[in-house]
Amino acid sequence: MKTKMKKAVSLLLAAALLAGLGGSALATQYTGRNYDTYLCLGDSIAAGCAVPKTADEAVEISQNPETETHKDMDIQKATEVMADYDASLNYVEYMYHGYNFEVVPRAYHSLVAEHADTFIQGAVSGTRAVELRYLLDGVYNDPDKGGFWGRSVLGTDGSVAQNCAVLDKADSQLKGIYGVNMKEAVEKADLITINYGSNDVLSLSMLHVLEDLQKEYRDDAVVSQILSQYTQSGDVYLAFAKVLQYEATCAANKVNSLLSNFAKNLISASIAFKTNYAAILKDIYAMNPDVTVVSVGIYNPFSQMKLSDTIDLKLDALMAPIIKDLNLYLKSFQGKYSTYQFADCSGVEVYDMDMSSIGNGDFITRVHPTLESHQYMADQILAAAARTQQSSSSSTAINNNYSKYLDLLKKLHTRALSW
Repeated sequence: MKTKMKKAVSLLLAAALLAGLGGSALATQYTGRNYDTYLCLGDSIAAGCAVPKTADEAVEISQNPETETHKDMDIQKATEVMADYDASLNYVEYMYHGYNFEVVPRAYHSLVAEHADTFIQGAVSGTRAVELRYLLDGVYNDPDKGGFWGRSVLGTDGSVAQNCAVLDKADSQLKGIYGVNMKEAVEKADLITINYGSNDVLSLSMLHVLEDLQKEYRDDAVVSQILSQYTQSGDVYLAFAKVLQYEATCAANKVNSLLSNFAKNLISASIAFKTNYAAILKDIYAMNPDVTVVSVGIYNPFSQMKLSDTIDLKLDALMAPIIKDLNLYLKSFQGKYSTYQFADCSGVEVYDMDMSSIGNGDFITRVHPTLESHQYMADQILAAAARTQQSSSSSTAINNNYSKYLDLLKKLHTRALSW
């Protein structure tokens, strides 16, 4: 995979990839079974956030009177804009954001859905395993005791009652779009992909650290401005990186305390996530024992970023241990459920992130997979689903052979008694 689409690639090729051919150009080569119903569950990654629209869609948007940039683009101009998308990512109006159970063309859920008769998009940006568990068993087991997630993401006062009310409304909305609520969708599906963990652990931990910093730095104009920008944009990743950059440059003695606080939050958040994830799988298999479940692994969202050329501190290195631990945990359920598989997506690449030029509200999109990475994730998911089929076939063969073996033992035992 490449992070950027090279300038040397012709616009004709870019047009074929991004405009003319759509999903079929990226269709995964898959020889396994087709599914009756595919249900996608997850956060903004699963929802397809930051997947660029096609050139045709960009032209349509540009002709909207409310569009401020690139007015009245023709298809050639739109193709140039979309081909350059990986490098610039400045055109937020030309990307999907993954709200309201939206189906995003060329996101991994759409590529996987090519192998199913019916598709239910149950992924929504900003959600966690906490929210899914509530919709499945009514338990709202939230480690965010301060209500920060509700206030920052769900648009509530942070209380459990208001958070649950938002989720109940979302469940009704899902029913209105697909004719099934979340429980019914799980019962109906024969393939489910689950993609949670980044918000539950990484985003929430950063959010808690930022809340603590807001108190510690209340008289610091620089940090106060950073945190103010964060509250306006909801860009927790940018705020965390900016504060860490500031401390590494101007308050080096405080970096260790920040990182220590972050580590403590990561550990507590991961414990809660694991509890909720195990409960989700238990609920799913209780409702639908034969369903194939593919767990989509977590990738490092800071893989393309460094704080600056002079600061020898890499955010991807800070995240690596906890991401490895979470992926090992997700993979461990392969030994518990025969139709469960883990799809390793550690090779996902995100958009380029340059701390010297990145803008407010822009960073949150850059931590999402590129278009090429969505293809990679679809490949990993379908390969995992195929392994589940092979495993089930092998289990059936083993069980059949074992039955024949027992029958043979019984016959030998009967003959022995007659001797």
